[in-house]
Amino acid sequence: MELVPETRRLGLMNLMLHDIEGNLHLGNTLSGKGSEMGKVDVVLTNPPFGTAKGGGVTRDFTYQTNNKQLAFLQHIYGSLKLGTAKAPGGRAAVVLPDNVLFEENAGTQIRRDLMNKCNLHTILRLPTGIFYAQGVKTNVLFFTRGPTDSAQTKNIWVYDMRANMPSFGKRTPFTDAYFKEFEKAYGDDQVATRVVA
Repeated sequence: MELVPETRRLGLMNLMLHDIEGNLHLGNTLSGKGSEMGKVDVVLTNPPFGTAKGGGVTRDFTYQTNNKQLAFLQHIYGSLKLGTAKAPGGRAAVVLPDNVLFEENAGTQIRRDLMNKCNLHTILRLPTGIFYAQGVKTNVLFFTRGPTDSAQTKNIWVYDMRANMPSFGKRTPFTDAYFKEFEKAYGDDQVATRVVA
């Protein structure tokens, strides 16, 4: 679902050019329309940061908040297919600002709900300022939906890419090469215990 008509049009063209079947609905994911979307196997997203332009949070989430990032996080883990005793459920990798990890009140409740319903197994702390203005701190949260709604997160592996990094920009672009050590440590198993040598 996409809020901006022009962006939706670009998305539909991209799907067509890559021969991908699917639909991209026009609407506000954080409204009642978003609750009509089905359950999914995989979510890879960078939800919008900042204030709600063109559409606020009007959806009836379990934990009410005007913070768009926290509302999107509820939408994402709520949209993942349930796991079973033999197989993990839907998986997600989501880019979110630091405030999602530390905000109190609704933020605390939403994080607790996420960790009960999903195995939040990895937090990748990205270098400062690579997505937005210099100084904005972002993370990638990796989680998998569990078979029940309680105690799915046992351990969280935090990989910090902020320490000893250059200032990124036009002269020093943030390239795939910076992810090599993380990829090596992460390995092939999406929920294994991580060890950094």
